[in-house]
Amino acid sequence: MLRHKIILLFPFIFCFFTNANAQKITPEGAFVQDSTKVGEVIAYTLSIRYPRSESIIFPDSTYDFSPFELVRKKEFNTKSDSLNSFDSTVYYLSTFETDYKQVLALPVYLIKGMDSISLFANEDDITLVTVLIKMPDSLAVLENTDLQPVVQAFNYPYLIAGLVLLAIIIIAIALIFGKRIRQKIRVYRLKKAYQSFLGRYDKALSDLTNADKSQESLLLIWKKYMEKLETIPYTKFTTKEIIKQHPQENLKMALREIDRNIYGGFGDDDIKSKFETLRKYSEERLNVKLEEVKNA
Repeated sequence: MLRHKIILLFPFIFCFFTNANAQKITPEGAFVQDSTKVGEVIAYTLSIRYPRSESIIFPDSTYDFSPFELVRKKEFNTKSDSLNSFDSTVYYLSTFETDYKQVLALPVYLIKGMDSISLFANEDDITLVTVLIKMPDSLAVLENTDLQPVVQAFNYPYLIAGLVLLAIIIIAIALIFGKRIRQKIRVYRLKKAYQSFLGRYDKALSDLTNADKSQESLLLIWKKYMEKLETIPYTKFTTKEIIKQHPQENLKMALREIDRNIYGGFGDDDIKSKFETLRKYSEERLNVKLEEVKNA
């Protein structure tokens, strides 16, 4: 009978000694500051020294930290000697409660087989600092009616809409009036090129002498202009090839007389009239080109 009683009491004896051994392991927990404000992040340290043969677990994010809320935590590596181990964790908490004193005591779990024992640290409290200032019964209101400049925000949607509208208008103008605009630009460029040619040609013509070099330079000015106007390589053509392209009698006679003066050395006193014929011919060809552009 006594043996049966001892067997029945054995689990209770085991638990007693287990709990007695656990009571020797006491975690330490404390806030690192005495006061806090609503929403401010504060640090709470939890540490424990225990025999190396034991296994412990600290609370994680699933634990209820009320009246505080867990923001994050920082764990430190276990430090051990031949007998004991030391673990510590810093919990960063915040509170949105308005109680003047707020208390916290976190546990450490001592693992025993398939079960665990909760070992709580001593309670530590922290004071909530009120940032609200008591308002006086009456306020002295200062009147200020001066207008203050207000910086207006730039309306980007209107800008984008304006740019899109402008692009549509430009495209519409290009589709409707594009051909006419291109014609006018082409006519303007042809007339401008002709005026530039006349300026150089008339100056060279007024300085013209019977020297073959002077006449050859003037003829080259005429050929370069005609080359750009007609897109025909006048500067590379001989007089015979130019006449073949444009067999007008007056052009034919003027070019042949100029060739006789330059390469034959005849010294015609009326040579300027031949170059005036070339200028007149250039004007005629310009008018033909302008009509082609307008009727294109």
